[in-house]
Amino acid sequence: MHVITGFNSLGIQLGPGAGLAVAEYILDGTPHSLGWDCSGAEPSRVYPPFCEDAEWIESRALEGYGKTYSIHYPGEVFETARERRKTPLHEHWEDLGARWGETYGWERPLYFATTDEKVPILSEEECEEVFSWQDRSGRSPPHGALSYSRRDTEYFESEKRECLAARNNAALFDLSSFGKLRVSGARSLEVLQRCMSAEMDRPEGSLIYTLFCNNRGGVLGDLTVARLGPEEFYVRHPNQKDFRSAQAGRQRDGRGLRELSC
Repeated sequence: MHVITGFNSLGIQLGPGAGLAVAEYILDGTPHSLGWDCSGAEPSRVYPPFCEDAEWIESRALEGYGKTYSIHYPGEVFETARERRKTPLHEHWEDLGARWGETYGWERPLYFATTDEKVPILSEEECEEVFSWQDRSGRSPPHGALSYSRRDTEYFESEKRECLAARNNAALFDLSSFGKLRVSGARSLEVLQRCMSAEMDRPEGSLIYTLFCNNRGGVLGDLTVARLGPEEFYVRHPNQKDFRSAQAGRQRDGRGLRELSC
């Protein structure tokens, strides 16, 4: 079942194009008459358990509605329906001063505040005032705590320090929330050459940053591929379900990735 909803006051304006796109999703598997890439609106990009969580839907819909015409700032994150998915290192990062954002339901550090940097904490009364219109469970720090701005912010120096450390020394990146897939077996190189935009026939040990494309050349996602052997590859993707959905789609149309295993 396909449902088009949530347009707020834009339904009359966007209804015809959205209706055409959904009709082509049903008939052809992807929109094509509009002349632009609709992969950003792919239903498979939505984490299914969230769609079954009434609490998540209600609080996130209210926040999205409230932000329709609000001012948006760099690094802004959703504040409702949080802490649904945590990596095994969550408590460790918490102890190191992590300030959290959300990606596809995962709590991920935005930056790390040191002990000599001010990290504003809202009082219970301030939290009550800020979150009086929404569910308060699993919230992230409100705008007042993260000091969103287009000028100076509390996190500029922290992010600057982390970027310089990665550039000049070494840094550890937590990829727990990333999808991880192993592609092996006969024709693995041939299959990846067909699916990816970059040249995949690189020496063993190479790391290849590439786009993963659908049959029309549209972008399904960006990922990093490590070549482990002549016909063996290790694939990391920022969104695990995106890649598995794309895999399933290719298996349905009989065009490849049948040697792919998780």
